[in-house]
Amino acid sequence: MILLDGLDEVPSAELQRSQIKQAVDDFTAAFPKCRIILTSRIYAYQNQNWRLGDFTDIVLAPFNKIQICELVDRYYKHIADVSRMDTLNAQGRAQLLKKAILNNQRLTDLAERPLLLTLMISIHAWRGGSLPDDRQELYEQAVELLLDLWERSKWDRNSQGEIVIRRQSIAEYLKVDRKQLRQLLDHLAFNAHSNQKTFEGLADITSIELIKGLMNLSHDKGNVNPQLLEKYLRERAGLLIERGNNVHAFPHRTFQEYLAACYLTDHEDPSEIAGLARKDPVRWREVILLAGAKAAGGMNYAVWSLAQELCPTKLDTQCKTRFVHYGKSGYQPVGGREGL
Repeated sequence: MILLDGLDEVPSAELQRSQIKQAVDDFTAAFPKCRIILTSRIYAYQNQNWRLGDFTDIVLAPFNKIQICELVDRYYKHIADVSRMDTLNAQGRAQLLKKAILNNQRLTDLAERPLLLTLMISIHAWRGGSLPDDRQELYEQAVELLLDLWERSKWDRNSQGEIVIRRQSIAEYLKVDRKQLRQLLDHLAFNAHSNQKTFEGLADITSIELIKGLMNLSHDKGNVNPQLLEKYLRERAGLLIERGNNVHAFPHRTFQEYLAACYLTDHEDPSEIAGLARKDPVRWREVILLAGAKAAGGMNYAVWSLAQELCPTKLDTQCKTRFVHYGKSGYQPVGGREGL
């Protein structure tokens, strides 16, 4: 059996895709008894004109609950093998994580994808055997881990055993800080979510708009090569994944919605956010819920302002909650039952 991985990652320049297709066709003709498996992202393969005629198309299924539990067990066994964690402790943490995932449908939906399940296990292990109670906090920690995976530096050892930086991080290459990079991704997520034609699945982010956004961030535009940047992005997976055909997307719709929510809370006031919900509730429901959770993590009055804007009718003036500053706990409602 021969496995050819990443067919969609072959660049289109200089007829390389046609050459690869011809090489595969020639090989299968010369060695008809070999079983050959080629892998490609679905979106990329379906939108190419060079599909292989003699191959059967099969889509990998998402993980089922048995496979989710198997990966959790194996991951924690690996942690025990390579660290000082004893076996019983590792098994106990694995049981806690499996219970948390299987008892929460949102976590189960995320865990069906191996990348996101691995991310969830990493967060669980890093936190000492727990997941954040608040899903907004879970998404924030997951985003930061995925962003680190996507843009981190690449290194290797040369023949003398010395560490050599093979490729800078994206932030280092563009000479920008990581916060600016995150703000750009929030903005791209908001635009993609706003313009998506369907209410399911992932929105496309073209390579052109991604590279243009990154170029605009750079403080050293004269030394940034757009073609090198495009190659740089194509070879990385993490917070953004190339789907082929010069299109990128976030690894799960949840991250698209969460980053869009982050953009709204950073750039729009509660009335504008509520306006989106009233205008297009199906599209914006999850985004608004996440925006509210994020607002609640900051100052109490922010989430109350959003809640008030979301009310279908204006509150009676005699029933409005009055707020006073009350020490370290922020803004507190007063006025007895009327205040409630």
